[in-house]
Amino acid sequence: MTGFRSAQSLLTVSRQILNAPMLDKTFMLEALQLSKQALPDCRPNPPVGCVLVRNQLIISRGYTQKPGAIHAEALALEKLSKPMSDVTAYVTMEPCSFVGRTPACAQSLIDSSV
Repeated sequence: MTGFRSAQSLLTVSRQILNAPMLDKTFMLEALQLSKQALPDCRPNPPVGCVLVRNQLIISRGYTQKPGAIHAEALALEKLSKPMSDVTAYVTMEPCSFVGRTPACAQSLIDSSV
């Protein structure tokens, strides 16, 4: 159960997804499908998918690229112009909050008003 500290945390996340509104489930499932496109090139980084939604429509998509290249959130963001205050991001993993070979995705989302 990679990414989960315990079976209980996995169960909690599963319940949250099952109880989410149908559109949220649809968008998250799309992000999960996108994450599969990252494999195997993204290794050793995790495969991450990101879907950006406005007015219940997907307006941009992204997935993790090769190590040192752009992350899923940044790829999805670069396809859009600002402002993005009415955009919701569905991401399969918590956005990174550190600066390494790429900028922090969490900060990029904040800076974009997502």
